[in-house]
Amino acid sequence: MKKCLEQSADRCLQNDEYATVRQNKTTIRSLPQSLHMAVAKYLSCSLRNQVISVKSMVVNGVRYSVNDCFILDVVTGDVPVFFVVSHILAFDGVWGLAGNLATCTQFLSHYHAYVVENDAEWLVLRPGTELSYRALDIYKVNITAAELKVVVMRHAVPT
Repeated sequence: MKKCLEQSADRCLQNDEYATVRQNKTTIRSLPQSLHMAVAKYLSCSLRNQVISVKSMVVNGVRYSVNDCFILDVVTGDVPVFFVVSHILAFDGVWGLAGNLATCTQFLSHYHAYVVENDAEWLVLRPGTELSYRALDIYKVNITAAELKVVVMRHAVPT
């Protein structure tokens, strides 16, 4: 009986999308120039069209926010490939996450964290294509007089 009541709640097993903050209308041309074509191609629109931009949204119960980091894939040896969300955009009901890949350069066992470097190429992905739905953060850590970007993994890498 308890499970039936839990699953009958209005927030359980949602399949809808909603933005949790104010929506701003912007043109694709106001985004970084290197991102223009990727967004226009993904959203099937021209550079003159206005798109909706938000800082945070929920799709299928997963919260996406700007500057969040998600595991996109796992390569040989259980090394994750991360995706860093820079923009959350929509056009004509189609949502897209625009951002960069962050590849691992080394593993710091003391911190249980991966040192990452951001790729310069922009990607636009559909929400839900990531491997893990847990949002991670990128931290800057000073180690031996060098500032490194790290992603702390508090759980096992999904395979």
